[in-house]
Amino acid sequence: RLTYAGEVYVEAAKGILTREQEAVKIIRDISCGKAGRVIIGVGPYNGAMLMPTVCRRFSELYPEIRIELSEQLEVLLPESVRQGACEFAISTQPIQDPAFTVINLATEDFVLAVPTSFELNRKYDGVYKENSLPTIDISECAGYPFIKLRNDSFSRRVFDDICSIHNFEPQIIAECSNIVSVHMMAAAGAGISLVPSSALAFSDGHQNCRYYRINGNR
Repeated sequence: RLTYAGEVYVEAAKGILTREQEAVKIIRDISCGKAGRVIIGVGPYNGAMLMPTVCRRFSELYPEIRIELSEQLEVLLPESVRQGACEFAISTQPIQDPAFTVINLATEDFVLAVPTSFELNRKYDGVYKENSLPTIDISECAGYPFIKLRNDSFSRRVFDDICSIHNFEPQIIAECSNIVSVHMMAAAGAGISLVPSSALAFSDGHQNCRYYRINGNR
């Protein structure tokens, strides 16, 4: 017969063994992709526009795996992955560092988001369709206010290149730090902005904007 101290020891041992077995099962499930968590680095745009749908679908397929989003400026994502703060990152900016394995998920156009109140839209009243956007010359936007991103973004470089190629000098009234803010500024009627074409599918901003492809650019 066990003493009281012996009974306590046995119960404690059983508890330890149970927890150990549970830990082994968790580790095995994680190794088999059945349980655990994955930390994904994303910029503000992908965090707001892309990930809600992705997370919902992923949770339906893998309910035992928890997603954690590490939202930060796009320029900081490579270093975050390098330091192990996240398993991988989804970025709209080109990654040239050979230390990373890069998988291209998609390619998309940039389009102009023009507030519906702007007179520029009247010219395209008869041909405007959201599923087949009209193409315009950026010179047609002369005299209209523009919202653009700050200097440390790929989208800003695209905007500057387009303006340079077409010898166009935009009238800048504001700069923002992310695509979501730029798009919402256009939707509020503040000015024209350059946004990824995916913004049409993932945002309600199209109710207050019309979108146009830019002649000679992708």
